[in-house]
Amino acid sequence: MENETNPSDYPHTNLILYGPPGTGKTYHAKHYALAAVWGVKPEMVFQKSREEVNQAYQELADGGRIQFVTFHQSFSYEDFIEGIKPELAPERTEPTATSSLLPREVPQLRYVLEDGLFKRMCVRAAYAIYQSERALTLRQRESAGRSSKLDFDELYVEFLAAQMNLLKRQVEVTYPSKQNREIRLLSVNAKGSLLLATGPRRQPYVVTRNKLRKLYHAFANVSQIRRISGDISKVVSWGNPTLYWAVFNELKEFEKNLQIEPGFDSLPEPTTQEKTAIEYEAMRQAVESLDWSKVRPESLERAARFALVIDEINRGNVSQIFGELITLIEDDKRGGRSEALTVQLPYSKMPFTVPRNLYIIGTMNAADRNVESLDTALRRRFVFVEMTPDYQLLEEKFGRNTEPDIARMLRTINHRIARLLGREYAIGHAYFLGLKAAGDIRELRSIFQNRLIPLLQEYFFGQEGKVELVIGEDFFDRPAVKNTTHTEPDWAPSRYEVHEDWSEYRSYSVRQPAGMSDEAFLQAVVRIYQR
Repeated sequence: MENETNPSDYPHTNLILYGPPGTGKTYHAKHYALAAVWGVKPEMVFQKSREEVNQAYQELADGGRIQFVTFHQSFSYEDFIEGIKPELAPERTEPTATSSLLPREVPQLRYVLEDGLFKRMCVRAAYAIYQSERALTLRQRESAGRSSKLDFDELYVEFLAAQMNLLKRQVEVTYPSKQNREIRLLSVNAKGSLLLATGPRRQPYVVTRNKLRKLYHAFANVSQIRRISGDISKVVSWGNPTLYWAVFNELKEFEKNLQIEPGFDSLPEPTTQEKTAIEYEAMRQAVESLDWSKVRPESLERAARFALVIDEINRGNVSQIFGELITLIEDDKRGGRSEALTVQLPYSKMPFTVPRNLYIIGTMNAADRNVESLDTALRRRFVFVEMTPDYQLLEEKFGRNTEPDIARMLRTINHRIARLLGREYAIGHAYFLGLKAAGDIRELRSIFQNRLIPLLQEYFFGQEGKVELVIGEDFFDRPAVKNTTHTEPDWAPSRYEVHEDWSEYRSYSVRQPAGMSDEAFLQAVVRIYQR
């Protein structure tokens, strides 16, 4: 169903589904996320079965194209964009005269700059545009009769993946130098640098990705390097020329043997945390080299699409979480648009652009007044779609004119709540979808006991009389005579004068549905909508 070759028919770059509790906001967020990634109208996804939706959603989430997050009051800019985070890293200590005879790893606390969830999604989405642009360039080269091959970053990720696979299987990885001396690979770090050892003392040396990139662009093949020390030193300025020659030679041999077709998905799927980190670093560096002003419209349209689902978006401090990116998420300010903007991030000091192929779908509970509200500037950047109770869905499932009539009952309850509080406090249809049938008295009693009545008591805190106005007197216990005269309570000694008129006092005590007979409970439910 995915529309990869044509412009997206999905209409909203930034969308918020809002409404009362239980109206299916999170439920339908999956539909909108799939529509955004597939580039189709949401109505087309609504036609699919829930099983198909869940399966497709999970596959895209596993592939990194859909991400789900819930905002909360502790969620911050550092979690969402980037920040400095503590990290426990094992550090190898060698034995000394006073310590253990064996080397051991001791956890060391350090602070690292870490990309947040939204930034990582932006990098992946921007890299899809980078891949699309590269694939278009390769096709043009092929049509002109020129050779096509992977660029350095893509080749290097493939190369590192192969080396790490060997290390993981505990295979000793060695590279021959030009003098046929053995150089051993010890490890690969998250930035893609190689830790090598050579000589009888096995002294470790580091070969970095950036310097290998310079060699790759400076020399088409190893034979062009006549004098190792002089030629390599001119390119990498400092480092061990022998080791750089050995790794560069191995990389070029790997390139000769690598058979891969140019396309949108040339990167291997991540299998381990280390490999994923290396792939992400390669993506990030590739994106930093992307000139948005030169990206062709065809590349933008063909690039894979991504979706970020933010549940309970108004439960976090949205202005603080998005920071300066509040401006960049606007549709015409995104990378590839005519009014595209780039900002410098405060921690990394790197330029940053939000790509146009990343879609944001948020959900917001309209009944929550005790959490952060969205300011006007942020609201202007989102399209709001209201989710209301679906009475037709209840009629289709339970029928009409049944006893009890679930749809009619809920419509009556919500009409009364709207008169007392407002329509945003309505009760959603999802509260009753767990019923097997309209006459499922046991489950309906549980819904009233554990969900419906507690929610109404929260809505009308300290005003039990209004709860009675909504669901009726059959759910309350009180003296048989309504105008029973109450004597003033026996107060503790005090100089405070009580001016309450206790003759008008009425006590409201909720009758627990669990203690009602099936007949009494059914009658109480029916009387909600039948006077």
